[in-house]
Amino acid sequence: MRNKRFARQPKTAADSLIRAFGENVVRHRKRRRMTQADLAYLSYLHPAAISEIERCTTNPTLKTVHAIALALDVEPMVLLNRHLFKSKTIDKQIASVEDQDEHPDPATEHQLSGT
Repeated sequence: MRNKRFARQPKTAADSLIRAFGENVVRHRKRRRMTQADLAYLSYLHPAAISEIERCTTNPTLKTVHAIALALDVEPMVLLNRHLFKSKTIDKQIASVEDQDEHPDPATEHQLSGT
């Protein structure tokens, strides 16, 4: 039997957006090496809700989108972008941002410290 998530294509723009959101949540969560339980804890949601979102079987509210975005430390629009879940470049973009966070530019640090 085929995977339900890929068994049928989205019928409406809303279905497409729900699928994009679910796929983007999975990608960002895994990129940050988080479990569904970790994400649920950080976003104050039930783990079953995270599972439903990632399987694209529920229509999350804006409040839920915002809570997940905060927990993943991304802007809500990043998770709602329909083109990101199809693009492999998002992984490179995420890695680039994480690398910058781990290895800040010394010149920038000097400017920020005011010395």
